[in-house]
Amino acid sequence: MMSYPPFRRPASLRRAALALPLACALALAGTGAAGAAEPDPAARGPLLRVEAQAQREVTDDIAVAVFFVERDGPQPAPLQAAVNPVLESALADLKRNPALQVRTGRYGAHPRYGRDGRIEGWRVRAELVAESKDIAAVSQATATLAGRMNVASIGFRLSDARRQETERSLTG
Repeated sequence: MMSYPPFRRPASLRRAALALPLACALALAGTGAAGAAEPDPAARGPLLRVEAQAQREVTDDIAVAVFFVERDGPQPAPLQAAVNPVLESALADLKRNPALQVRTGRYGAHPRYGRDGRIEGWRVRAELVAESKDIAAVSQATATLAGRMNVASIGFRLSDARRQETERSLTG
């Protein structure tokens, strides 16, 4: 008997796919006290299993940019003291644009180890995430933070509203 690897969709395609659990609905509609008391499933007659699936390609509609500031040094406390004001001012600058949804991302202080396994320094890194349906607003955020923060990534994602709208159109 041959076994096949599981199907994986390419990461580049964003799809809203729904499995319609009609079999569950039919099974629940037919269960009850009488169904639980019946000892032999064959006595009920033939079993019908119904499944349906619908899918549609959906274009990502939110641009997402992740910015970061990072400092290295011998002790973490002065590095945090250097990173925090940069993060706070960048956050305040981007929040002035009503088209952007801005939030802090990851924040961490991590030791750097030398060849001998001892801590030889520290690295503190803080991230800021800006999202918008307006790509120009995200681009402007990149220009606003130039020189203060670096770009970690820029990408796109599907909004919750668009996902729900597509789900309703596929199931309705």
